[in-house]
Amino acid sequence: EQDAPMDLRYELSVDAALSTMHARLCIQGPMPTELVCGVHGEASALDAAWAEAQGTHKPLAIARNAIVLDGVSADACLGYTLDLARAADIGGMDALRRGGVLVMNTAMWLVRPRHFEQVRSIRVKLDLPQGVQAELPWPREGDELVPDVTALAYYGHAMLGRFDVEHFEEGGAGFEVAIPDGLTPATRAAV
Repeated sequence: EQDAPMDLRYELSVDAALSTMHARLCIQGPMPTELVCGVHGEASALDAAWAEAQGTHKPLAIARNAIVLDGVSADACLGYTLDLARAADIGGMDALRRGGVLVMNTAMWLVRPRHFEQVRSIRVKLDLPQGVQAELPWPREGDELVPDVTALAYYGHAMLGRFDVEHFEEGGAGFEVAIPDGLTPATRAAV
C-alpha cells in the first residue's frame, strides 16, 4: 500500500428484516492491497465481495479475515455483503438483536484498508427500507453521514430498526436516546 491519502465513499443498504447489508465502497486515491473488518475476527459476517469497473463485476477472494484486492484497478469500486443475522448470532458486544432492532458495532460495516491511517475522509450514504430507522454516532451533512476518520480506529455502535428517539438536555448539553420497541413499561421508564 502506498502512503498517499485516500478518501472513502460508502453506500450502505439493509433489507427490511435487518438480515443483510449491501455495501459499495469507492476509494479516491491508491487502491490498497486488502480490506479488513474493523472488528477483529468478525470477517465471518462477510458473505461476498467483488470489484466493479467499466461495467465488469469481478468476484474477490475473502482470506485471512480480509478482502483480497489483487489485480483490482484504481478506478474500481468495491462491493461486499454482510450477513447481519450471522453477525447477531455470533453475539457479544459487536452485534445484538432484540425484537425489531439490531445494535451493531459500525466497525463491522466499514470494511477498510488495513493501514487506515492513510484515510483522509469518510462519507456514508445509508439507504433504509420503509419503516426502518438508524441512530448513528456520526454527524450528517445533507443526505450523507460524515464520520471522523477515527471511526476506523475506535468502536461505535448504531441502532437499526424500529424505535423511538427521545431528546433531553442535561448540564447544558443535548442528548438523544434511542429506545427500542417492545420494552416493558418499567424498563422504558428506567431509560
